[in-house]
Amino acid sequence: ANIFITREGTAKLADLGLARSEQGDDRLTVSGHTIGTPAFMSPEQASGKSDIDIRTDIYSLGAALFALTTGSPPFTGEGIFAIAAKLLTEPAPDPRSLNPTVSPATAQVIARCLAKQPAERFQTPHELSVAITAALAVLSTATPARPLTPLVARPLSEQVNRAHPTPATVAPRKPRPPVVQRSPRSVHWPMISGIIAVTAVAVVIGMMWNSRAPELRRAGTSPAVPAVTAPVIDPLPNSTSPVPSERPLITRPEISQDTLAPAVAPKAVPAVMSPAIGGLIAYWPLDEGSGIQIRDRVGKDSTGTITNATWGPGKIGGALVFAQPSKVDCGNAANLTPRDGITVMCWIKSTMVVPDRYLASVLRHDGHFTALQLSPDGTAHASIWGYGNMNMAVFRWRGAWDDGLWHHYAVTFDQRDGVMIYRDGKPFAKIPDVAGPLPSECKAPFMLGASELNNEYFNGSLDEIRVYDRPLTPDEIQTLAVVPGVPVAPSVNSGLIAYWQFDEASGKIARDHSGKSGDGMIINAARGPGVHGSGLVFTPPSKVVCGDSRVLAPRAISVTCWLKTAVRAKGLEPISVIRHDGHFTALQLMPDGTAQAAIWANGHVDRMIFSWAGEWNDDRWHHYAVTYHPDHGGQIFKDGKFLSAYPKLIGALKPPTAPFVIGGSDVDGEYFTGSLDEVRVYDRVLSAAEINDLASVPIK
Repeated sequence: ANIFITREGTAKLADLGLARSEQGDDRLTVSGHTIGTPAFMSPEQASGKSDIDIRTDIYSLGAALFALTTGSPPFTGEGIFAIAAKLLTEPAPDPRSLNPTVSPATAQVIARCLAKQPAERFQTPHELSVAITAALAVLSTATPARPLTPLVARPLSEQVNRAHPTPATVAPRKPRPPVVQRSPRSVHWPMISGIIAVTAVAVVIGMMWNSRAPELRRAGTSPAVPAVTAPVIDPLPNSTSPVPSERPLITRPEISQDTLAPAVAPKAVPAVMSPAIGGLIAYWPLDEGSGIQIRDRVGKDSTGTITNATWGPGKIGGALVFAQPSKVDCGNAANLTPRDGITVMCWIKSTMVVPDRYLASVLRHDGHFTALQLSPDGTAHASIWGYGNMNMAVFRWRGAWDDGLWHHYAVTFDQRDGVMIYRDGKPFAKIPDVAGPLPSECKAPFMLGASELNNEYFNGSLDEIRVYDRPLTPDEIQTLAVVPGVPVAPSVNSGLIAYWQFDEASGKIARDHSGKSGDGMIINAARGPGVHGSGLVFTPPSKVVCGDSRVLAPRAISVTCWLKTAVRAKGLEPISVIRHDGHFTALQLMPDGTAQAAIWANGHVDRMIFSWAGEWNDDRWHHYAVTYHPDHGGQIFKDGKFLSAYPKLIGALKPPTAPFVIGGSDVDGEYFTGSLDEVRVYDRVLSAAEINDLASVPIK
């Protein structure tokens, strides 16, 4: 659709050629096709998904509002693919980086509209209309605009997460050239007119949509004005507020303890707790040090009563130590029952072995969302009461968590996407087949360390327990898993030059999520279940031919993937799983039952040969990793464990003579039969610990 402004100032919608039927029996997209204007598409529309809804329109309205206030769409580039790549991988910029006169309230509205995940945007046009009205009210009462000052453009992700250092998983967006600065008065009224126009359009769409998609609205939502929440964005610095050289540390309020002498030194905290990562509805730092209560620092009265648990040292300050029979009862906790999604996290330390016919409840809210229970078989699970029925998201515990060391545990639930488990800030398991809205009420109390029935006791220590009313992003969870003042280990994304997740719902493009332009063309391969989300299923003749092979030709290299197959090569022809002829072919299966990685160094080809048949081709998921350094040779890893080394194969790699191909060769032939997921290429040699982390997802 197009937005037109009449001479009278009325906003009108026209050219509805891509409008979708309210009955939902048609689709704007079909497999392999994307329809719309790239600069104003939502991420889900650009990736070719067909199950889009009104929140896609809200994203597009946000993009229109961005353009109205800055004169430019949020993402620009040379061609459709360049724009789409930025749209899918980069955070939306702050509109004030192009127009400093945009108010913080307006910037907040735009930021929420342009959230990558639909669940993080305004959920209805009415919510958006209310937020824009509130922004206009702020403008109408604001003092006259100050003169323009020199501008420092910062990525939105840094502004939203300013309480914690943001992990450098994606290269920051380069600031655009500054716009021609006009006087504030010449910018102010067109901006207000634009906001009014978008408000009018949002109201029109809301009226059209009023009877559509009721499942997106929470049960019992009142037509009254809802509370508007948006990402926290600091005002841009002015001449009296210079840009700080460092972001502020985590802050927490001090709690008066007139009669309690803490047994553990409290954490050093300034006076205000930062709300930078939004949606926090409960936070127990467990720093009291003595007494029989734990206080909720969010201030929503989720105070817990301690029975038998003792105070001890934590990961950050103090902690609670649980031993049977001990527990914490946090009461009815009516505010801890979000419907659409939730995140629960903590620091945990335990060596507990759960007895037979027993469960250990670590974080329990029976009838709504039990975040962590341990089982006798060495597994753990989160329990979800979606649609009123209990489902369990099961994952491996023994050998990964029960080593007596502190680990950061986080679990997220999205009613559409299921459950994600994170270990020490990194994805550990994904369980997508649990879905549905959570109950809006729960009669059972929120419990720590046991059940409300005085059983299921946990043995171990807990610290820093948080509950959010939405599924946090991986970057947010990684941020919260960083301990202030403790050096952070190098990110496993350091040196990543290609990363194909194979999670696209449809289409013929395998997106390179490293941002290095290594997008691949899918030929005949089909989508199927993977280890993380979906994967690609290869049957001859199928393959993926990937982007600029010059980017994928570093001096040192690591290649990793998940694979599942039951085949071995036959006859005279090898099977190419990951091939880059003339440079470094990461994996080929040979007719004699072996496999190899081929290195083109010193003017000839050398091979790292290892056993394949009977060890890898059991039709189970295995993690494969190979590394090569020109001075130290190569190594092979299976399921995160070292398999073999080749120290004599040394020398500088040659430039490639062919494209990077997955599932076959650059010429017809050598086709692979099986499934692949999470293919990564690095321009350095990964450590054994990093490879073990990448292989930590439980094998399905």
